[in-house]
Amino acid sequence: MAALKTPATRKSHANVLLHLLGYIRAAVKGAERQDIATIIDSYRRGEVNLATPLTLLSHYLKRHGSEYAQMQRYLEPYPKALGLTNAL
Repeated sequence: MAALKTPATRKSHANVLLHLLGYIRAAVKGAERQDIATIIDSYRRGEVNLATPLTLLSHYLKRHGSEYAQMQRYLEPYPKALGLTNAL
C-alpha cells in the first residue's frame, strides 16, 4: 500500500516506456525506434495521452518483443471488457 500512496508521474511512465522500448531494440531499427521514442517524449511533455505510446509499444512488442515484456501487466492494466483504457 505504501507504493500506491505516490501516484505515477509522466516522467516515471516515460521511463517505463523507454525501458520497454529496449526490449525491441534489436528488432526495430533506426527511424522506427526513433519515432517511438519521439512519441514517448511527446507523452512526457504532455502533448499526447498515455494510450498513444502504450498502444504503439504494445504493437511492436507483440511482433518483436520478448515473452517477458509481453507479459507485463503495465501494457494492459485493466481487462478490455471494462473499457478503462479509454481514460488513460
